[in-house]
Amino acid sequence: MKKSLIRISYRLMIITTLCLTTAAMAGAKDKTPAPPDYSSAYYWTERTEKPDKPYDVFYVHPTTYFNTVDGPNQSLDNKVVRATTDATNTQQTGVFRPTCNIYAPRYRQVNRGVLPKKFEERDPYLRIAAGDVVEAFKYYLKHYNQGRPYVIASHSQGSVVTSRVLKKHRELFDDDKIIAAYLVGWTITEQDCKQMKLPFSDRPDQNCCLITWNTISTGGKPPMFFPPALCINPLVWTRTKQNQPKELNLGAVIDMGHGKTKKVPHFTSAQINGQGALVIPVPAMLPELNMPMGKGVYHRYDYDFFYNNFIQNVKTRCQAWSAKHKAAK
Repeated sequence: MKKSLIRISYRLMIITTLCLTTAAMAGAKDKTPAPPDYSSAYYWTERTEKPDKPYDVFYVHPTTYFNTVDGPNQSLDNKVVRATTDATNTQQTGVFRPTCNIYAPRYRQVNRGVLPKKFEERDPYLRIAAGDVVEAFKYYLKHYNQGRPYVIASHSQGSVVTSRVLKKHRELFDDDKIIAAYLVGWTITEQDCKQMKLPFSDRPDQNCCLITWNTISTGGKPPMFFPPALCINPLVWTRTKQNQPKELNLGAVIDMGHGKTKKVPHFTSAQINGQGALVIPVPAMLPELNMPMGKGVYHRYDYDFFYNNFIQNVKTRCQAWSAKHKAAK
């Protein structure tokens, strides 16, 4: 009975969000929030002021705007959303921090009710979000990069926006400088790879390639997943369909909220299914997890469940880039 009430409450929450978003979109056509000025630290959730590493990461955060108070696109002055974005950034960029200088812009993201809408309805608002990321990346290249190779990274809406930027502004990205593009938590297809002019990764040390996965348990139906999709298993960093045991999991670092994390060694096994989703067993700590997208959808934890493997792979790909360029000299 309790589980049924929770499911009903969740569905009502989604329906309410969509209805409120529709109303906000109808009534806020002229209410576009002010654009960012990337010369100011105010418009970066993280920006390494004194770079001390030979590699960078340009990271685009997932959805952290969950209501409609600013209209379809977030105002970058929204204090609640800024705080949520900062917390999310701290958790996810932790996988890059040991190896990379971090450059993570704020952008006028869309609220979570916009993404499920039809293309023609959501496109004007996603165009605003993507436009901000383009300007942030241009500013990063001109003022911060100083010729260093870089990782491109994102999650969820951040991956939607980043894939759009790669498709429409590919000329901004130098193949020789791209260490890898981790566009996690969104569907990537062979057609997407062609449009982004980047191959999908085949091995753990490959450079200038795309990487993604969408984490579920059997029966999970993530709203951001459209099969057939490409997928990497982050326990081995290949496309193998064989189940990979939990002994290969170097450790999860799970966001428990309120600034707390839980470290779990050998957290889970993982296997890519026939549709291109990354399937894991139902975690023993399921009652402790935040599951806003429903049963079996671990979207929120795409980074967390494979955290230490992610840290190691970033290091591996950065070292591979350096080795290749050292050999070429």
